[in-house]
Amino acid sequence: MENINVLWSYNWKELSYSKKMKRKLEKVKKKIEPYNEFKGKHTHKPKICLVSSSGGHWEQLKKLQPLIDKYSGFFITEKTQFSENAKYFMKQTDLKDKWMLLKMLYNSIYTLFIWLKERPDFIITTGTMIAYPFYILSIIFHKKFIFIETFGRANMPTEAGKRMEKYTDLFIVQWESQKKFYKKAIYGGCLY
Repeated sequence: MENINVLWSYNWKELSYSKKMKRKLEKVKKKIEPYNEFKGKHTHKPKICLVSSSGGHWEQLKKLQPLIDKYSGFFITEKTQFSENAKYFMKQTDLKDKWMLLKMLYNSIYTLFIWLKERPDFIITTGTMIAYPFYILSIIFHKKFIFIETFGRANMPTEAGKRMEKYTDLFIVQWESQKKFYKKAIYGGCLY
């Protein structure tokens, strides 16, 4: 498996990121690279799992399609009335849903099935609780977890961000103002 450099070897110009974001990502790359446990051990392309809820989170995550095109990977989102181009669909839920615990249990079991079938090396999410089972499995199986805080929350942290920051390998925020809410956050600019 290639090391974490796969996320930074991507042609950033295609995503129209700012120069400032590219410099910050390069700094993060230099910090993470020495600790990369995969370096030199494997030769296959890494498998990337991109997971998020529907709506704005999903629209942001789809901007990372070039990573799937360049490497092996797949998308996961919630099943809604709109057709989406994802490989797997989870039950839609939120913290206010009275069936949330039951739906999260279903999603967790389904996540385990997906994990065993796909065996992802990197999990990238733009948030919500649909990604939480993947976060737990990334800790258990020592896989890289990358959290990109949603663009829609400039002045407050998200519940998913607060819960998943601790063991996240790379925590990216899309607003400078979000950095004050998270210890591990780096400003990466906007995905749009």
